[in-house]
Amino acid sequence: MNSSSTVIEVEALTKHYYSGFWRKKVQVLRGIDLTIQQGETFGLLGPNGAGKTTLIKSIVGLIRPSGGSVSLFGKDPQTTRIRANIGFLPETPSVYAYLTGYEFLQLCGQFFSLPSSTLRQRIPELLDRVKLSDTAAKKQIRTYSKGMMQRLGFAQALINNPQLLLLDEPMSGLDPLGRYDVKELVLELKQEGKTILFNSHILSDIEAICDRVGLLVDGRIVLESPIEQLLHPLDNLYHIVVRKLDSVGQNNIKRLSLRCVEQHKGQIEATFNSLDTALKGIAVARQSGGVLLELKTHRRGLEEIFVEQVNKAREENA
Repeated sequence: MNSSSTVIEVEALTKHYYSGFWRKKVQVLRGIDLTIQQGETFGLLGPNGAGKTTLIKSIVGLIRPSGGSVSLFGKDPQTTRIRANIGFLPETPSVYAYLTGYEFLQLCGQFFSLPSSTLRQRIPELLDRVKLSDTAAKKQIRTYSKGMMQRLGFAQALINNPQLLLLDEPMSGLDPLGRYDVKELVLELKQEGKTILFNSHILSDIEAICDRVGLLVDGRIVLESPIEQLLHPLDNLYHIVVRKLDSVGQNNIKRLSLRCVEQHKGQIEATFNSLDTALKGIAVARQSGGVLLELKTHRRGLEEIFVEQVNKAREENA
């Protein structure tokens, strides 16, 4: 592993709190090891209460770990120089509600000592990039909807043009159009070579955006894998969907296939254990007057893997 290209390195990270009158110890993170390389987009998955937000806040330096270590760009994340190269979007941004959106971005820029001339150019560019209108930017933040607040939060995360972005539920509160806009923005940032840690419950977005994923369950990473490897076609299975098929054709395909299910009258879905067998099934269907609607490989979805691994981890813990 080339340490010069390592942006995030987490080793044996633990975090616990004390809760209630009796100061009961609650373990949130249980020995996390994680490495993210420069230019990589990493998706962090997990059920509610798994410790995802605690992990992100530990990485960004807002929470001090109980044990283990975190380094960013090979340095302590608490140092000012390192923080100047980070953009962070929390799940629920907290802002001065009496400021306008424009004033808030000016304030964020001043935290990074950006000159006024730079901010005058950069803020309109960011507002356009996150699709927040000039009219909205002139209104007080207390009038903003959840979706508008999320767009503003994304703009502040980019105000310093960071090389590392930590995004905690960036799609939260957005309608389908807003989700699409944010997804496209993340893909643009990925193309620019930004390193992105992306926490989301929307698994389809994780599939579309991320290079690698890690699944966090009860404070432990139970699965870590490149997304392509995780979602590779399973066991060389192939599916065909055929309609206008007579009973003779259906019987012939049943003999060839592993599984044959009638979806509607005259329309079936059949599963085969090789491409050659699937092509034979298509030929049989056409001889019987059938029309091929679809031929596809069998792929496990991220949702299926998520549910399977979470249940497995909980059974092992129990």
